[in-house]
Amino acid sequence: MASGIDNQTLNRTLLMRQGLVARSGNSPADVLSSLVGLQAQESAPPYVALWNRISSFTPDQLEDLLVERHAVRAMMMRGTQHIVTSADYLRFQPLFVPILEQQQRSFVRRLAGADPLEIRDYAAQLLSDGSLWTRPRLSRALRERWPDADGTMLARTAQHLLAVVHPPPDGLWGANVLTPIMLARDWVGTPIAVEGAKEQLVLRYLHAFGPATPADIRTWSGIAGVREVLRALGPSLTHRRDHHGRDLVDVQDGVIADPDTVIRPLLMARFDNALQGYADRSRIVSADYRKLASSESMVLIDGMVAGRWTYARPSGHKRPSRLSIELFTACPTSQMELLEAEARALLAFLAPEENSRLEISNSKSERRHSSTKDR
Repeated sequence: MASGIDNQTLNRTLLMRQGLVARSGNSPADVLSSLVGLQAQESAPPYVALWNRISSFTPDQLEDLLVERHAVRAMMMRGTQHIVTSADYLRFQPLFVPILEQQQRSFVRRLAGADPLEIRDYAAQLLSDGSLWTRPRLSRALRERWPDADGTMLARTAQHLLAVVHPPPDGLWGANVLTPIMLARDWVGTPIAVEGAKEQLVLRYLHAFGPATPADIRTWSGIAGVREVLRALGPSLTHRRDHHGRDLVDVQDGVIADPDTVIRPLLMARFDNALQGYADRSRIVSADYRKLASSESMVLIDGMVAGRWTYARPSGHKRPSRLSIELFTACPTSQMELLEAEARALLAFLAPEENSRLEISNSKSERRHSSTKDR
């Protein structure tokens, strides 16, 4: 058993396996598959996540996957919205049914005695009519039958107890629409529980996030029985010790990165996989910033969270869009130059052919402005 893998090595290994050391020529479908999907509560983050990982990525590449039904937006890991390949949705969605059922039980008090299974079955009838359904429309229709219940909780109950997906225009670049709801069977097919799916999911996680602890796997996926799965996979796994002496499990062919690997500054997508994939996230974010990293768009310097960024596109056409970076600590000059270059490239991705402005501030020093640039 190997021992003593240090935090910097874990950091470089994570970034390498996540495709963040250098952009690749892989397709969006390949990246979605290798990462087991991208978290997608909002429309923009999956696109930024792919831009960070793929050379010359353009939004239409992911849009095409969604429109052509090769990828789908649905509740998956942890019961949260992800964009995954359609094949992975059909293979793995049954694993998350217990999570969704548990989440639904928190709605019961607001259902005014309505039976969740009756809500599920009636909603399935409604959604089968072939018309466009959104959560507000579904809420209204369900309240006609259960007028004393909370309409939103009625619709959420249906979403949690049925295999549903959210087809385009939901999930498209810049989409700002009421989320459509469709039975999965009518868009990509019916998910069916298959033997060995949980083992496949754990192995896929380890390829993308390992080495990791059982708690890390459970936190990322939300599934129960992780230790039993690891025992079943025993001969196909290897074990290492981290610098705290904890046992880390990994796939046999998992490559461990050189701790001296140079890491470019990164403007991470909100909810990026690399920031969400562990119970102990110290390999990429210190305890001081963990809460921020769970919900905001973060900046990595030398592989670690060192700031956050926001993007604003004003309604007036004459006003420039703005990307603002707040650094939490001093940044070396060489890294600052690379950060500015990366930020301008992201601006060009977010707002092509528009006036734009980049602003960088440091919470421990004076504010720094870059000039407005016309493109």
